[in-house]
Amino acid sequence: MRITAILLLVASLHVCAKGITQKVSFTGKDVSVEQVFAAIEKQTGYVVFFDYASLGQVKKVSVAVKDVSITELLRACFKDDRLEYTIQGKTILISRKEKSAAVIEEYTPPPPTDIKGVVYDSAGNPLVGATVMIKGAKAAVQSDARGAFILRNASEDVLLVVSFTGYETKVVSPWKDRGREMIVILKSSTNPLDETIVQAYGTTTKRFNVGSISKVSKEDIQSQPVFNPLSALEGRVPGLLVTTQSGLSGSAVKLQIRGQNTVGSTPGSKPLDNPFIIIDGVPFAPQNNSFNFLQNAADANSVPGLSPLANINPADIESIEVLKDADATAIYGARGANGVILITTRKAAAGKPSLTGNIATGFSRLSRTMPLMNTAQYLQMRKQAFINDNQTPGLNVGSNYAPDLLVFDSAKNTDFLHDLYGETAGSLNASLFLSGGSSSNTFSMGVGYGREGTNFPGSFINDRMSFNATIHHQSTDRRFTVDLTSGYSYNRNNLPGGPGISSAFTLPPNFPDLLNADGSLAWVFKGITSNNISTSFQNPYAYLYQTANVGSQNLLLNLTLNYRILSGLTFKTALGYSLFTGTEYRKFPLMSQSPYAFGRDAVASKNNSSSYTWNIEPQLNYNRKIGNGKLDVLAGMTFQKMTSNRTTLVGTGFINDLLLNSIKSAGVITLDEAYNPYKYSAAFGRINYVYNTRYIVNLTGRMDGSSRFIKNRRNAKFGAVGAGWIFSEEAFVKKALPVLSFGKLRGSFGITGDDNVNNYQYYSNWKIISANNIYNGSLGYAPQNPDNPDYSWSTTKKLEAGLDAGLWGDKILLGITWYRNRTSDQLVQYKLPSQTGFTTVTTNFQAVIQNSGWEFTVGASPVKNKNFNWKTALNVTVPSNKLVAFPGLAASNYANMYVLGKSTSTIQGYSYAGINDTTGLYQFNTKGGSKTSSPSALNGDNRFILGNLDTRYFGGFRNTFTYKKFQVDMFLEFRKQMGPNFIYSLGYTPGTMVNMPVEVMNNWTKQGDKATYQKFSQLAFGASVTANTTQTYAKLSDFAYSDASYIRFKTLGISYSLDGGFLKKVKMSSCRVYVNAQNLFVITGYKGHDPETQNYYGIPPLKSISTGLQFNF
Repeated sequence: MRITAILLLVASLHVCAKGITQKVSFTGKDVSVEQVFAAIEKQTGYVVFFDYASLGQVKKVSVAVKDVSITELLRACFKDDRLEYTIQGKTILISRKEKSAAVIEEYTPPPPTDIKGVVYDSAGNPLVGATVMIKGAKAAVQSDARGAFILRNASEDVLLVVSFTGYETKVVSPWKDRGREMIVILKSSTNPLDETIVQAYGTTTKRFNVGSISKVSKEDIQSQPVFNPLSALEGRVPGLLVTTQSGLSGSAVKLQIRGQNTVGSTPGSKPLDNPFIIIDGVPFAPQNNSFNFLQNAADANSVPGLSPLANINPADIESIEVLKDADATAIYGARGANGVILITTRKAAAGKPSLTGNIATGFSRLSRTMPLMNTAQYLQMRKQAFINDNQTPGLNVGSNYAPDLLVFDSAKNTDFLHDLYGETAGSLNASLFLSGGSSSNTFSMGVGYGREGTNFPGSFINDRMSFNATIHHQSTDRRFTVDLTSGYSYNRNNLPGGPGISSAFTLPPNFPDLLNADGSLAWVFKGITSNNISTSFQNPYAYLYQTANVGSQNLLLNLTLNYRILSGLTFKTALGYSLFTGTEYRKFPLMSQSPYAFGRDAVASKNNSSSYTWNIEPQLNYNRKIGNGKLDVLAGMTFQKMTSNRTTLVGTGFINDLLLNSIKSAGVITLDEAYNPYKYSAAFGRINYVYNTRYIVNLTGRMDGSSRFIKNRRNAKFGAVGAGWIFSEEAFVKKALPVLSFGKLRGSFGITGDDNVNNYQYYSNWKIISANNIYNGSLGYAPQNPDNPDYSWSTTKKLEAGLDAGLWGDKILLGITWYRNRTSDQLVQYKLPSQTGFTTVTTNFQAVIQNSGWEFTVGASPVKNKNFNWKTALNVTVPSNKLVAFPGLAASNYANMYVLGKSTSTIQGYSYAGINDTTGLYQFNTKGGSKTSSPSALNGDNRFILGNLDTRYFGGFRNTFTYKKFQVDMFLEFRKQMGPNFIYSLGYTPGTMVNMPVEVMNNWTKQGDKATYQKFSQLAFGASVTANTTQTYAKLSDFAYSDASYIRFKTLGISYSLDGGFLKKVKMSSCRVYVNAQNLFVITGYKGHDPETQNYYGIPPLKSISTGLQFNF
């Protein structure tokens, strides 16, 4: 209902916008010309510029016209010849007409005078800091916060050179504007070096940036049929490894910028080291952390849960910038230790109201899966297993139990993977964006709806409704501006309540029907009850009834107030608020449980969670021209509070499944609550100086304060220094290397920190033992951790050097970056003696992790002419990770996770030595040089270093071809890596009553066989070593890992822009039809379903195809 109301509102606004034409009507007696100008702006969308001083002596006018052109109305107003006008595109310039002398006896050069003017962009926004200089002279001035400039004592017959980063330089003559304020309008530059990129607390360009910032534009994002905007970054940003966790809509997306920096505060689990995410200047409350607390199908992933970023509509995004090095991130202090991701949403632009729309529909299906056995192959495996074990199949529950061989239909062949995962998932995405306004007031409003289905049978969907609006106001004197950005979205995700549906991968292909004739769940199969098949057997269709409904809401508000105190001095205050709430309801009905199972109980769980953050950031910015240089100084403070809380209710003992929708109907209700407040404050500053447009220095400093540390250790100082030299501007370089159009050397060094530890660990925290444990009428409490007031910030030192170059007029752009990051003072859980009553304590430890590597980028336009254009871009990252120091590692809780001098992803385990020719069992190398099928325990002498799971290199390759109105865009993503294969995930031994990949048919059958896999066996245990035990050893060896490298055809987009004749008929300014495809195919030798997700029981990335229409009025 909410989205319907929003769409109706936008539709009504659109109808109004369509009624606006270039004809105007106005009736007024003795009205000011400002009223006439306002009427023109309102009726046509043109922007009128004028100088109030020019209007001071103009009398009021009386006009009565209807449906006349703009020029006719202006002539009627200016018939006394006191004012004149000029129309440039959508801009009308108003100025006073100078009186001309009746007779000119002799030309007299005009005396020196002050040249005044204002610099705007094409949308009518003032450009602050634009450089204005007399051509051929060195002296220059900069425009102020109003975009205004003054050149003192200048001759009016000179030429002015006006430039601004990100815009084309313009040469203008002030002669025609003699005696009045001139207006200069600059167009955006098409050179990628001058494209505006968002940095911390401001903007810059690639030309003058000395930090490491990568940008993904809205065109790159919207060309991909993705629900989560994070997925649109995969393979497109050097240094950023984006890993899709599942093909399930809404699933988590793992992000890592330049490697794993920390050992982690929890032994046994690797840290995620998520980057800091900011949306429109406001820290995103949940960051990239899973927000669901109750189990659902998404928990089958290696990084479980649902992604909160799925609440952000990709159509609302203008750009995403990824900040990596110290120069770019140090100003965020501890929050930027793992990198920063800045998401900027679309904003309003001045001019005639414009309505942009997009609608697309498509479908998704399973992509690459590992072939499973058919019935003939499966029965062959089972019979061979009984022969190998010298057993006879029987129907008594025990080691030889085999209803699949003796009872089930040997002619039946069911592809359960297709039945339970093979549905076609439909998708729909629609969005509208309305924008417009005058030079002083602009507005925008956008609405969107997105829906994605799942590959499960039934009506499981993930849908999202979004709304956003922006307002910009500028005072008449252009000294004060107000910007308000707001966004709201609601996401509903309905999924099966658990990952158990993955049993579709294991059911024998001749298993009887899982549903009875009436559609109910079957629990007796050919007379065999479910508990006889297995005590833990669960009909996979039952999980479709164990539903998990998850609803989440995201609200983001940002108010920015900006006031120009003096020329070059501006005060700014940014107020931000981010709220994210989640509501989950999971049902576990009796009808979805085997009637033969022990301890059946109807259960319902409800969880309400929320996280919010507010921040206040007052800032002072000062910029001015000093000699041949430009100085920019920023100083500010941050005050932030972040709170997360959760309430979980679990109801058990429902007497009827119909009561599961009401927790209060449960026989027993248990409550669990959590509340986590966090406060953060900081002072920061940055000094940037560019001398002679070629020498750049950037100094950054920040002092952080965090409530996660005790008062006397709460504050820490961080900072960075960056420098750049645009050597291509040197005369000797221009002469020696004429093909070099741009060349820049840059480098940075800085220190950031991290406070990534649970709140209030410096105190001893207590928890209720159990609501059932009451002593003398009081609840019992137990301490959860020992207090330690001495731990504090971890520290990361970042060093980087880079070379950026442009060749042949920047037709080819090259980038090479080397980096090295070292993180020390690690926050860890240190192992304690058992006598203390605790296992670990939070403390700093002098472990040091180093991440280093190279990043390469190439962009080029090999062909560019009137009809055909070819653009290509390649990025490659070669990372390296190493544990440099870890005192006392062998005696710590991390001994089995890390190896000194090796990568933090190093694998320790058994060394696979093939198959014993005689026994047909897996065997393994020992440290003594022999081979055995029964190696010692994992922590014994026979443990080897097997390699690591680091990505050796990764990147993306893009090609865009444009021919007249057609465009084809192709993107390949690739990785070189090793990963766990299907052996690592198998929970059963090949030969048992479980279906297997066809791959294992290359198995040992007799003495002397040279096979890849050991003999089949259906024995779980035995008096001596069995295939079951060697299968377990194999999962702990390098046999469970294999090459997981791949090249994925990530994106294919084909579009056609309709011609002007059609557009004129339907009164559109542009219209484009397109087809986009995602994950078309993957080239890999990986032994598993998908080399990216590397999860045998998970859903691989889906192949998606969508068709759409994009239009603008």
